[in-house]
Amino acid sequence: MIRLLAFASLCCVLAARAESSSHSILLGGQYYQMQAGRGGAQTLDWVYESGKGTVYSSGFGNFALAETQWRLGRAGIARKAGGRLILGAQASLGSGRTGPERFPYRVLEAKLDYLLAPRVFAKAATQHFHVAGTRGFLSSFGALFPSSRSSTLDVTYNFSPGGNLRTRFFAARHDRHTSKARFFGGAATGRTSPVLFNLGVGSAAGNKQLRQFFLGSGIPLHGAELILSFELIRLNSVSRSAFAITFKIPISRDR
Repeated sequence: MIRLLAFASLCCVLAARAESSSHSILLGGQYYQMQAGRGGAQTLDWVYESGKGTVYSSGFGNFALAETQWRLGRAGIARKAGGRLILGAQASLGSGRTGPERFPYRVLEAKLDYLLAPRVFAKAATQHFHVAGTRGFLSSFGALFPSSRSSTLDVTYNFSPGGNLRTRFFAARHDRHTSKARFFGGAATGRTSPVLFNLGVGSAAGNKQLRQFFLGSGIPLHGAELILSFELIRLNSVSRSAFAITFKIPISRDR
């Protein structure tokens, strides 16, 4: 997935303006099912919120789908720059193999969120991909509408200005918080490279017709959070379903 489930928007993380620092661990697992075979993923991430307008993260992941396996490590930072601007960067580096053939996995990202109005954030981001034979840039522009403390709408247009990603698609996500749980769901449609959604990793095929739908819920558990999600994606005639489970565990909080 193209970070639709893995990470919250930078402005959501920092908008709360927490006055205390905190450390959290995220343990994740995914199960994939598609015509070509089954697969899965295991991830571990650490997130540190400094309480001074900066969030640091690092982690690693192990992925497998049919005959392709890849591993990566990642690190990122997001920081408030003044009262309205949030800047962020993340790097994911690793390698994989399809049968006997090895390939590199490198994704670099920079993004910004800007508060236009009390309930409107403008977003912009660019990513550089070098995954096997797939190379190029992916740019995105969008807006985040936190209509209230319990509801948020996120809309993004993504396109590739260069390389062989050959991507243009729209994506939308809605989050709803209640007193007992939070719920989220979204969809994407357009044309894209399979690599962006962890499909066809190890190949250079692009310009596939995209249809994606996902939903999930976060359930508080004695200070931790259990996040369950389901995704259904179709690229041309290839479809994949995925189920993911993540535990977010706070390990310390400093006043």
